[in-house]
Amino acid sequence: MQPHDIPDTPECFRSHMGAWAIEPTFLETALAQVQNGTFKPQQGGDGDRSGVGSYQLLDGGIAVVPILGAMQKGSSKYGGCSTVKARRQLRSASRDEEVNAILLHVDSPGGTAVGTYEFSEDVKAAAAVKPVYAQVSDQAASAALFAIAHATEISANAPAELGSVGTIAYLYDTSKKFEKDGVRLHAITTGAYKAVGLPGREVTESDISYVTEIVERHSGFFVGALQQGRGLTEAQVKELTDGRMFSVERAQELGILDTVRSMDETLEMIRSKHSPKEEPAGVEGLSQTQRLHMETEIELHS
Repeated sequence: MQPHDIPDTPECFRSHMGAWAIEPTFLETALAQVQNGTFKPQQGGDGDRSGVGSYQLLDGGIAVVPILGAMQKGSSKYGGCSTVKARRQLRSASRDEEVNAILLHVDSPGGTAVGTYEFSEDVKAAAAVKPVYAQVSDQAASAALFAIAHATEISANAPAELGSVGTIAYLYDTSKKFEKDGVRLHAITTGAYKAVGLPGREVTESDISYVTEIVERHSGFFVGALQQGRGLTEAQVKELTDGRMFSVERAQELGILDTVRSMDETLEMIRSKHSPKEEPAGVEGLSQTQRLHMETEIELHS
């Protein structure tokens, strides 16, 4: 890892700590890419506050709040979605009289557990004020699914996958490596668990039990949001919480997806259901889809 690849500001560093609610394969791949230098930080990514409370307002009064990429509480120079920024956009849209409906545009492997519960609660609060739709473009894993659990409706494109319900944390036992290198760790702490996870420290069964409690507590909030927001049965919850990703067909059967349709189709539906009936000048001869492509510049992910 090169020095410039290390989270080097308080907010960027803080954004990547703690338990994760994320699709594990993505996390392992991302960590490997950071370590070998192929995953580069974005120019100006960390601490970016531009448009922190703004959102894209489409014709018909549709506010689009993006949940794209890995989620973390603050900004990160590696990009992704700041849940604090998304929550501010969501709250602004819910108060905006020009907004008739809110669309959460989701394509995310999940992210850190911290901050996701508050995001989910803000979605619930916004949905009590005006319709909040979630459109999944290819992936809504773990924290992303947690965040949208209280949406008025969840739709996804046909190839999408949803799931990876649960929380994950890692404990690496590097004590043997330290011993091989002739290094001995002396951790001076005020409590038995203060140094859990410290490099060079042997991982004990007691350590594993302690971290398991933390992981299960975070997962409890996740499962609770799905049960309350989606009205799931015990049987559905049991199958969902084994960590798998599900096709749209299975996701519908398990109650975490309402319908399968494209982003264009979802926008057309929202316009027809919630937008004023009068047509804007100069577009009378165009179909709804033609107007959609003419009037919006939303970035779609293939």
